[in-house]
Amino acid sequence: MLRYTFSQQELLEIGKKLAEANGRKVLIDSHQKRVVSDFKAQAAKADSEIGSLSQNISSGYDLRMVKCGIEYNSPCPGKKTIVRLDTFQTVEVLEMDADEMQEELPLSKS
Repeated sequence: MLRYTFSQQELLEIGKKLAEANGRKVLIDSHQKRVVSDFKAQAAKADSEIGSLSQNISSGYDLRMVKCGIEYNSPCPGKKTIVRLDTFQTVEVLEMDADEMQEELPLSKS
């Protein structure tokens, strides 16, 4: 093998090919970063779901929004009972406040 010196025209062509190859490499690296980021997001979502489900299994319950009703003067005057509407279980018995103790007067329509 002997040394070959490139002409200016050959160097220009090699430079163009180098720029094209570098552009392709940048696109490939960018695509790789997006794909890796997507996989990391999917893995994080799966980890979160696993953690939540594991917590449900170990504790035996979950916290959810449940519609409740209020029974005034129950179990006795001056008390109110908060009741779950799905199971009708008593959630809590509290003191009624002054506004809740105020009964509405029946007004006749004239």
